[in-house]
Amino acid sequence: MGNRYVIDDLRHEIGGHCESTTMRNLIRYAGINNITEEMVFGLDSTLGFVFFDYSQGENTENSFMGIPLFIGGKQGSITQKSLGCQILGFDISFETFSSREVAWESTKNWLNQNIPLGIQLDMGMLSYFDWEEEIHFGGHFITLIGYDEEIDQVFIYDNGFDTLQRATIDELMNTRSSKFGPSFLHPKYRQFHVMKRNDGRKPPFARAAKLALQQVAQQMLHPSMNYNGLPALNLFAQSIPKWPQILEGTMKSEYSDEVVSKSELTFEMIYGLIEEMGTGGAIFRNLYSKFLKELSIHPEIIEGPHAWNEEERYYLESAWEDLTNSAKLWNSASAQIKQALDEGKENCLDYIDLQKLEGSIIDIIPLEESCFKNLLQIKLR
Repeated sequence: MGNRYVIDDLRHEIGGHCESTTMRNLIRYAGINNITEEMVFGLDSTLGFVFFDYSQGENTENSFMGIPLFIGGKQGSITQKSLGCQILGFDISFETFSSREVAWESTKNWLNQNIPLGIQLDMGMLSYFDWEEEIHFGGHFITLIGYDEEIDQVFIYDNGFDTLQRATIDELMNTRSSKFGPSFLHPKYRQFHVMKRNDGRKPPFARAAKLALQQVAQQMLHPSMNYNGLPALNLFAQSIPKWPQILEGTMKSEYSDEVVSKSELTFEMIYGLIEEMGTGGAIFRNLYSKFLKELSIHPEIIEGPHAWNEEERYYLESAWEDLTNSAKLWNSASAQIKQALDEGKENCLDYIDLQKLEGSIIDIIPLEESCFKNLLQIKLR
């Protein structure tokens, strides 16, 4: 008879982003029952912008699904040094394994101690998604709450579903060992758990939140590489008039021998990377603007020994307004791409006004610059 253990009192609901939903679930279970996904996302300071142009043939082995252009709304992921965990008074521990047997025994051991896990895996290999065509993304995170070896099942909360999902144990282990896509997205049996600090120590929230804001603002305004932050946003805008040349012709699908339109596949990916691929909409700007709004009404920001002064709260409110307007422009840009896809499919480049699209992205730049300059004015003191 196989072993079984299920954590039956973990609270979950649909989330915008897989990592922050998983972190929210684990932190709620570990002690802060009212924490929101937006607060977890914002405090971890991973918001950003990245842009890569692989059309010149450099570093194509790291391209996503082989497409020549890539954008992203984050500049980091959850790590052992998670700022959000530090601020909230939690320890976070990561493990990776080279053996599926050792990984599975470790996974069971944590669950048997009533500790849920965040698991990295390839979402394209999970049968409950029921994809219409093959797709792989090894950077997906789920919350694992239990297993039953007798019926060969694991029990999963996923940010895209409000109910408990199931997979076979073998399916889970296969998707944790996926080697599709660039090596930095290989799951490598990665898992993490969150626990309250034994000593109960944590910094004053109102001061620590300023550090979280400063880190995001610095990485957007003063990145070390021009493919990050506002310089990357400028490069993305500058690339748009060149799309007829960059996206000309066809390419072979990474997962089959099918030849597909390079423009259609790239448009699909860019639209997904803005709106649908676990971004919470508007390339993570919706999540972060909601975080800023929630921060503005947080009790420790409004009153207490480290409460923010009127000027600091003004800068926060201004930053929120800027980013909310930026999010609307991201929605507008993605809608233009989606409409061209729907009307033109493999000929989508003939159905989009690239000058208008470029203008939408150019209009985003001063809004985000203003947003993050405002956040830089909220200084530690």
